[in-house]
Amino acid sequence: WNPCPYFLSKALFNRMSQIIVAGRSLAPRSRYPFGLESVPDDLAYRVLHFAARHPSLVMTNNSSAGCADYADWLGLSADTVFLTPNLIHGEQWPVPEAEEVPRLRRSLGIPEQAPVIGGLFRFSAIKNPELWIQAVSLVLDKHPKACAVLGGDGGLWSEAKKVVSESPLAGRLLLPGPIRVTSAFYHMCSAFLLTSHVEGLPNVVLEAQYNGLPVVSTPAGGVVDIIRDKTTGFIVHNANAAELAARLNYILNNPGWGKKAGREAHEFVARAFSEENSYRKLAEVYESLQIDLQ
Repeated sequence: WNPCPYFLSKALFNRMSQIIVAGRSLAPRSRYPFGLESVPDDLAYRVLHFAARHPSLVMTNNSSAGCADYADWLGLSADTVFLTPNLIHGEQWPVPEAEEVPRLRRSLGIPEQAPVIGGLFRFSAIKNPELWIQAVSLVLDKHPKACAVLGGDGGLWSEAKKVVSESPLAGRLLLPGPIRVTSAFYHMCSAFLLTSHVEGLPNVVLEAQYNGLPVVSTPAGGVVDIIRDKTTGFIVHNANAAELAARLNYILNNPGWGKKAGREAHEFVARAFSEENSYRKLAEVYESLQIDLQ
């Protein structure tokens, strides 16, 4: 959400007739000790608690978990915060051409038939790269032909890279930096792992599932809106490395289940996070403010 309201005078605020405040994650208290990462949590509370009293203000959030969390944090009724989910643009995710996936495998040094566990995120504490590395290390110990690739960059990348380079699994646990050919990356993988402490509605999980991947994830906020537990992947509520690894092992040991879960994941995301559905939810917000969209 935009920090501009901090600087609105009370008189100007009272003259505003229609206000939409959009949240993209959980409330700051649920992001402890990370907070909003951009403004002090106490300031955010004071601003939003004051703003929520405006008769023509509507709050939105991109996940059902975020809607409930912000409403509870600010003492609002549950129906005060509207759900406006992210959407997936199907035309942006064409099936890779025949040579794209083999080319990516060769560039990473991954054998043609090796199963791959994938991950994509910013290397920061809130994404928990340490847990990701611990979990896939347990899987690679049990699957000597498998590899794991975690794409992305950020402040903790160098530290994570050093840890991995000193591991006996260094040749199969890869941290190549940003992945540019994301469609080929998803199609190269057998399973996708997310280990975040907190998320809003993570686009990487939408993308992975749209591209036919079963996802294993911590219960990080909005993932419960995307993953149909035990059908399109697994939400691991006891989010430790051993439990995450157990679900990944299940997928690698049961490739038929993984392919079926991937197909259902694609169908679910394509339907539930379509442009039509997301635009309809957004239109409900404007209609609540009696704004004519024509």
